[in-house]
Amino acid sequence: KPSLLQQVYQHMAATPQSILRRNIQPSLFVGTRGLVASTAAYAMGGPASTERHVQFRQIISMPQDGAQVGIDWELPAATASTASQKTDEQRKDEIRNGPIPTSVVLILHGINNHAGFGYVRSLMRACCDKGWVAAGMNFRGCGGVPLTTPRAYNGAHTGDLRSVVHHITARLVGPDSYLFLVGNSLGANLVAKYLGEEGLSGTVSSKVAGAVTLGNPMNINSGKMNQVFSPLLTLGVKKLTLENWSTIRQMNDKHYQSAIRKAMCSFTLGEWDNAAAPIFVRNDPIYPFAFRTGYKDGKAYWNDASSYRLIRFIPVPTLQLMAADDTLCYTNFKNAFGYSIANPNVMIVETTCGGHLGWQESPPKRDHLFGISGTSWSDVATTDFIEAVLRSKEAGKQSPPDHFGHSSTIHHQTQTTSSPTIRSRL
Repeated sequence: KPSLLQQVYQHMAATPQSILRRNIQPSLFVGTRGLVASTAAYAMGGPASTERHVQFRQIISMPQDGAQVGIDWELPAATASTASQKTDEQRKDEIRNGPIPTSVVLILHGINNHAGFGYVRSLMRACCDKGWVAAGMNFRGCGGVPLTTPRAYNGAHTGDLRSVVHHITARLVGPDSYLFLVGNSLGANLVAKYLGEEGLSGTVSSKVAGAVTLGNPMNINSGKMNQVFSPLLTLGVKKLTLENWSTIRQMNDKHYQSAIRKAMCSFTLGEWDNAAAPIFVRNDPIYPFAFRTGYKDGKAYWNDASSYRLIRFIPVPTLQLMAADDTLCYTNFKNAFGYSIANPNVMIVETTCGGHLGWQESPPKRDHLFGISGTSWSDVATTDFIEAVLRSKEAGKQSPPDHFGHSSTIHHQTQTTSSPTIRSRL
């Protein structure tokens, strides 16, 4: 009997037009060169707001230390029947307090970003068009969410994501409502690390049905980062720090202020991590995931943050997307590749183009950057994966994951250089 992930793969590769069998069609300029595609993914805006889609922000306080994160909700367009039954305010209240009757897709952004970036908004709209509720998570201090503690987010602390997952799953009702997690870049690392921690401890909610990670670095080591990207990312971290300076300056501890001063004088992200690691927020990787602060140095932080150490424990179907021309993350991903294929719940799709989160496709649309970028291949892949998981669950064909059984490796590649390669141990 095929496993749940095997069924998902069969759904996603059923016909020549299926997402894992058709050719990727990169749009002009964007999508054909990694750096251009990556820049476009961050620079272009998301879909326009419409009256058909209800959008609002919810602030959630973290029980560990009182920090706040912001959830930007987008609800599917109301149908004729739902519009006559519920007002927009009633639909908002349903999300805030429950019960939530349909599946939710929680999307995490990358470093120095927020849920308002185009690549997040685009995926949120794609999920809403499928009839699911989309939620973009703004990390503490990001996207206009005030930093209420002196400790911002980082690539290792999964406590905030864990709290948000508990908040949402407690409101999901019915046998067909699930939560899916989608992470981008650093957010992808947090999703993989969170699921690995939960899988290792056997504490993952039954409502968490699957995950997608896009551009996950897996093995974090800022000390070896590209010397062009590292200073640029450091400037972004400093900008976030200055935006929240009114909170940070209230921390009078000499040790804390010394670390902040050293970090603000850093030039590379590796130097920043080494200076700020002693004041980073973190959690234990096993239940009860105790809240803690501080690492000895950057190396200790990088080791704890690297999701490859826990990815083999992920207990739910997970799609891992990576582009071979991703100059930011591909090398680290390739070096940690074996940890992913050791898990029968993880399916890896590697494309030859796309850059870092930049899988734009033709035909071009006028409402995007310079008219040269089109739809997102990764949006389609993500929603097709979620849809396939839901269909497989509804069919009742899923079988429990077997970490000890025999596995086989599937290699699939279409004939053009722009098509994906699927490497999956099922």
